[in-house]
Amino acid sequence: MTSAAASWWLLGVVLPAWNTPHTSIEGVVHARSALSPQPALARRATLLVVDGLSFEHAAGLDELARLRDEGATRPLIAHFPTYTGPNITAMLTGLAPRESGVRLNGVGQGVRGIDAATYCAWDAGVFLRIRGRTYRPFSDLARPPRQADVKLGRYQPLFDWELDRARPTPSAPDGKATLLELLYFGDVDETAHDHGTRSSAYREAEARAGRFVQRVMAELDPARDVLFVASDHAHRPSGGHGGVEPGIERGFFGAWGRGVRRGARLEARPMRDLAATLTLTVGAKTPSSNQGWPMLDVFELELADRARLSNEPFDQATRFGCAARETPSCAEVEGLRAALARGESADLALALVGRLADERDAAAEAEEGGRVAPRVLVGAAFGAGLTALAAQRGFGRPARWTGWLAPCALVASFCLALALIGYRPTLSTMTPIPVFAVDATIAGAAAAMATFLLSLRMEWGLREAALLPVMTFAALAPLWAVVAADPRALAPAVPSALVFMLSPAVPAAGVAAIALAVRAALRAARREERPVAGPAQSLRDV
Repeated sequence: MTSAAASWWLLGVVLPAWNTPHTSIEGVVHARSALSPQPALARRATLLVVDGLSFEHAAGLDELARLRDEGATRPLIAHFPTYTGPNITAMLTGLAPRESGVRLNGVGQGVRGIDAATYCAWDAGVFLRIRGRTYRPFSDLARPPRQADVKLGRYQPLFDWELDRARPTPSAPDGKATLLELLYFGDVDETAHDHGTRSSAYREAEARAGRFVQRVMAELDPARDVLFVASDHAHRPSGGHGGVEPGIERGFFGAWGRGVRRGARLEARPMRDLAATLTLTVGAKTPSSNQGWPMLDVFELELADRARLSNEPFDQATRFGCAARETPSCAEVEGLRAALARGESADLALALVGRLADERDAAAEAEEGGRVAPRVLVGAAFGAGLTALAAQRGFGRPARWTGWLAPCALVASFCLALALIGYRPTLSTMTPIPVFAVDATIAGAAAAMATFLLSLRMEWGLREAALLPVMTFAALAPLWAVVAADPRALAPAVPSALVFMLSPAVPAAGVAAIALAVRAALRAARREERPVAGPAQSLRDV
């Protein structure tokens, strides 16, 4: 029963609290700015997502030398959790995972009513084309309108043919874009997971990605088109992402083409800033729920032009952000809105939008941090009460004091097995999830076996068998209370990893309990079958 309860809690409560429609922006009105967008900066914009490419590796990749020399580059900071799904969502909606509700990989729509750069471009009359070769959820994360041209192909020849066939772009007058194209290249990420980032296979995958960038550049007209190259996260040296290890959040961003500064090395910007950059480039309105800021510093622009281009994104980001959470800097919005209308203060507008986002994050983290201790206490009290109830009923009270060590032995064995396989208390070691599921099963089987073998020496029986799953379940209650209590809260990195990693220990405790119970039952049966000695037998024995 406890194993079933733990599985239900993990699958029915924890996971829905991570990919959730219930965040701090739920219920906030999603309405695009009433201001008109400015004319497009390019006839066509192409976003090429190179999954898993770090800024440091891209900065030294020979195949990207032309992009670096003729365009602008910068680190692109991934949001926690540093998975592909949440950060592609951030690229196209302008919302970090805390607000979007998309926090794990797979298909996650997040909060209802979220707007996206793809919708805005389509509504502005810009055709949308999506191509991907491996990661099938990419087309869903891109949030394309139904009429968009979407094709995914696993095999390289098919992908090449579709890409080549897609090259022609209709002509358009200045100030009008005709196409927004999203491409996905996943070889770098797949190779990092399989071989790590220090392997020759990974270097070859990076080179293939660089050659693909070169090929896309060759098919674009830099006098009319713009190419954006972006990665959604980096990798640990041994492969894996999702956590907050240093460097894992440093993705790559590069821009090349019409109006882009040549050879510019720019400071880091968050992943959510890409959505407004895309819509600005194609002359569309900013997504209604966007909280990022367009990367105006990528383009060669005069101060007056920067202020003119900032009007609509500033109006949208500040209206929605201050409606979602009023912060001290909201008082400065009206003054800066008037300054932008006069053609001034574009840099101050950028700083204010960033400060508003920082204040919202800080306020949310403070609220969530203030709730952690009470939730831990509630979880601990629940676990202690469950253990006490089991002991009172008799089935959860060990026959000897060493029986209290049985759950400790099982959890310690489970953690040791995971550590020997290579897991650490970070989400980065849990990708890909199917591999973790297999490894957790192996660790659970090893922990159950170790506990059973220890029971042979400790003489644990039915009472200890009943205690095992109950106390293991109770020990995890504080973690569950912190991580899944409120879907609006984004739990800290380490508890988030531990709740996913340790929950399989409860079914493992159930398996060990069954083994102990079967052993105890067999011993009892053997004692009952042993013949009772009669008087004659007793005299002979004497």
